[in-house]
Amino acid sequence: MRLISYLRLIPTFRIGIETIVAVMTKSFKFYIILMIYVVATTFAHMALQSDDDFSDKFDLAYRMIWADFEEDYPTNS
Repeated sequence: MRLISYLRLIPTFRIGIETIVAVMTKSFKFYIILMIYVVATTFAHMALQSDDDFSDKFDLAYRMIWADFEEDYPTNS
């Protein structure tokens, strides 16, 4: 972020940098809520299934938010 602020001195980059910073500032709350959802889904999967492997369940929950499903996932209902 500090390096990006130095690019504000160049007039041609100023509007682009301000836009990037505004988008990052506005989307921060969304990413916080998204990570809360991923952690909650991870714990829900751990509660519903017998194994307690946090990293596998977290990976599955993270892939679920991006709709990245693969064929090798187990088909437990």
